[in-house]
Amino acid sequence: MASYRELMQDVVNASKADRIALGKKSLDDAIQILIDHDISAEDTTRFIKGLLSVFVSADRECSYEEYELVCEITGIKFSEEEFYEMTNGGSDPEIIQALDEVIDTLSVREKAAFCLFGLAIMASDEELTPEEQALFIRLSE
Repeated sequence: MASYRELMQDVVNASKADRIALGKKSLDDAIQILIDHDISAEDTTRFIKGLLSVFVSADRECSYEEYELVCEITGIKFSEEEFYEMTNGGSDPEIIQALDEVIDTLSVREKAAFCLFGLAIMASDEELTPEEQALFIRLSE
């Protein structure tokens, strides 16, 4: 199995199309996992928005590449303003704590879906900051 660093570098080096495919597959898997854990549709939507917020703001920047990739992955054409509003709360400690509580209940296989979804988004600008790398590793463990 590839190390975290190798996996992160592979996704950074992947084509945009491959990152979109990874993001779509991981998002579908993540939603199915939440459904399997009896999470309501409303809470699933809130949880995914929370994840997006955390992943996009991990490096304290919200880039156009992230905006574009999230629209492609989700199939939702957010306005740029909607996207920036939605992802603005990523560093909110309450959001992070709520996400951590759910993530901590998941198996390693289940966590992988959420982590790969985030990795696809965070690598949209073809680099991963130390903060993004740390978030990926923390959620993976």
